[in-house]
Amino acid sequence: MSGVLLRIGLTQRVRVRAEERRLQAEWLVESGVERAAAKLTADRAYAGETWELSANDLNGPFPGSVIISVKTPEKDPGRRHVHVQAEFPRGVTLRARLSKDVVVAVPPVPKSE
Repeated sequence: MSGVLLRIGLTQRVRVRAEERRLQAEWLVESGVERAAAKLTADRAYAGETWELSANDLNGPFPGSVIISVKTPEKDPGRRHVHVQAEFPRGVTLRARLSKDVVVAVPPVPKSE
């Protein structure tokens, strides 16, 4: 009976840690989308970046990373296709990796007078 209870406890622990990793990766993806939108507002030529976050940046024991790529559709230069991929924790075997694709409208280029 003790062995069964121990196994159940260990299984629950593994599930909770996997859920923690998934939730952190989800927050990193959302942060990456917001970061890309802000950068595109400031610079229409922003093409993306790899954003490395230390464990201190995340107030925890593990680092994470976010890869942002931006493409301009040929037929709609006023929009950008943004692909964001987050990994948490970075560089370990048991990690969560999530991605999200969004379309962002960019401000028009001011006309020269």
